[in-house]
Amino acid sequence: MELFKTHKVKPLLGIVPDNKDHKLDIQAPHPGFWDIMRGLGKENLVEYAQHGYQHLYETNSSGLFGKYGIKAQSEFAGLSYEKQYSKLKLGLDILQRERVNTRVWMAPSHSFDKITIKALRDLGFLAITDGFGLYPTTIENLVFVPQQVWRPRVFPFGFITICLHPNTLDVCQITEISDFLKMGLSNISFSEAINYRMKITDIPVNSLFKIIYRGARTLKKYI
Repeated sequence: MELFKTHKVKPLLGIVPDNKDHKLDIQAPHPGFWDIMRGLGKENLVEYAQHGYQHLYETNSSGLFGKYGIKAQSEFAGLSYEKQYSKLKLGLDILQRERVNTRVWMAPSHSFDKITIKALRDLGFLAITDGFGLYPTTIENLVFVPQQVWRPRVFPFGFITICLHPNTLDVCQITEISDFLKMGLSNISFSEAINYRMKITDIPVNSLFKIIYRGARTLKKYI
């Protein structure tokens, strides 16, 4: 957060409403956790996303993005509408109770399906931080802001979302992030990305990126 503040970057912070995944238990629960989360929002330093419900995987489905190499595990994909809606609503209720307000969804393991999208829409969500492409697109009245990489990368154009897992970052990775931020590249908030209006010329670029990405993954697999 200190790096982001210094370089005037407002990250999208994914919060697990009711974490039950022991792999995420890297420290004892912090008594002031929710106060800290609210404080970051009040200072306009972050935006929030609901990151699943309990971060527990119930199915072996990779959801909509299996063809892009997403791991076959999901908290939501493959479950009924009723079960998915219930879990999403329980998570949303916790965030609202803690006055951490968001209408952005971040799926554990990037795995969700068409039923998840319907449930999110019915609950009033506006956007999903996921998908492969270079520009935000609207599907089923939800804005998908693509999330393509998991470490700092420079692209000549497009919207690039970098997924970072703070619980596993080491000193070398933090240094890499610091060096990347010092480059002074332009950045926007997630809200600004949601409000971007795709141009006709962006559509073929998005399609081409998806073909290249899938091709690169296939080539890597065979190599």
